[in-house]
Amino acid sequence: MIPRGLSTDQAPPLAVPLQLHAMVPVAFVLAGLGLGLAGVAGLASTWHPATLALVHVLTLGGLGAAMLGSLYQMVPVVAGQPVPAPRLSHAVAVLLLAGVLAFPYGLATGRGLFVAIGGAALTGAFGLAVPPLAWALGRSTVASDTVLGLRFGVGALAVLVALGLRLAWFHAGGTVPADRIAWLLAHAGLGVFGVVGGLVAAVSWLVLPMFFLTPALAPRVTRPLTLTLGVAPLAAAGLALAGLGAPWVGLALAPACVAAWGVHPALQLRAIAQRKRRRPDPTLDLWRAGLGAGLLGLALAGVFAATDWPPAGPLLGFVALWGWALGIVHAMLTRIVPFMIWFHAVARTPDITRVPPMKQLWPDADTRRAGRVHMATLAVGMAGLAVGSDALIRLTATGVALTGVLLGLSMARALRRGVVG
Repeated sequence: MIPRGLSTDQAPPLAVPLQLHAMVPVAFVLAGLGLGLAGVAGLASTWHPATLALVHVLTLGGLGAAMLGSLYQMVPVVAGQPVPAPRLSHAVAVLLLAGVLAFPYGLATGRGLFVAIGGAALTGAFGLAVPPLAWALGRSTVASDTVLGLRFGVGALAVLVALGLRLAWFHAGGTVPADRIAWLLAHAGLGVFGVVGGLVAAVSWLVLPMFFLTPALAPRVTRPLTLTLGVAPLAAAGLALAGLGAPWVGLALAPACVAAWGVHPALQLRAIAQRKRRRPDPTLDLWRAGLGAGLLGLALAGVFAATDWPPAGPLLGFVALWGWALGIVHAMLTRIVPFMIWFHAVARTPDITRVPPMKQLWPDADTRRAGRVHMATLAVGMAGLAVGSDALIRLTATGVALTGVLLGLSMARALRRGVVG
């Protein structure tokens, strides 16, 4: 199960990644409650305060927590270098949770004090997390596209946070950047393509062959994709900082958009179809759905760019965030979390027969149930946005929260079973 070249002896204590991964279902529940209160207005406009709040709950508390947890786990194992001071992750988790609670609340209510408090907490969280991760990746001598992608992802995360704090300063009562649209586009592009797209691709090069026996993609394929997802969003941020307008920033992001939502999903869906293990797997079904949402996102991006159809923008954002990014994160968690629990349980017991297998720690039935709710919520939300139905959006909110509840219960059960084992 564990490929050669992985430094499993360097893995951090289980609490380091798990405390951050546990924040993901909390963010889902918070986002569901917020969307239920806002109704269709919470998704219908990019600039609505409720939309800004919901997006940041899911990106910071869902994607941010999941990515940081996975980086703490994967960097030592994949890059062969321990992350310094891993116990700082406890402070990272506390500060990130405080930021997830305060920052979106400030955006939703227009209260600059909470934006400032949340921004300070988030600055502390990422300020404590990014330098040790970057240091470990910088010292690594492992020459793989996964490590290269992790380096780009951490670099993009650092620039993303810096741009985000400058934009947040406006909501806290400060001045607005000269070309706010270009900055917003660069900020979103870094998050969507540089951090999420880059890290998802980098992790997929490893975990899909490892867990699902898909054929590994050749370096002649993975290297150009890794470079595109790393360089293009950083170049776009550079153009925004240099004062160029949104059209130039969008042009710089175009290759990363095609790579993240077109080329990478197509290649990995083909690899999944060619896998050696043919039996049904609900985690793999979630991977397929998330990758398929990426392809749908690329089509919607074309519709958004070529037409004036009002729902195109909200649909693109919802599909990209809930369907593609969080769909794939959900899929990853259903396999990575039980693997970590199993691995640490085996390491600490002299009798490994007492440790339940991964399928007992996190049964397929749990994955299938939560995955179906997640993807049904995607379908309902798309329908609600297409027709402007408040009732369907409130049903979507219920689905988002229920997905979080089911995911959280699965994590708790897996941990309890692993400890008992």
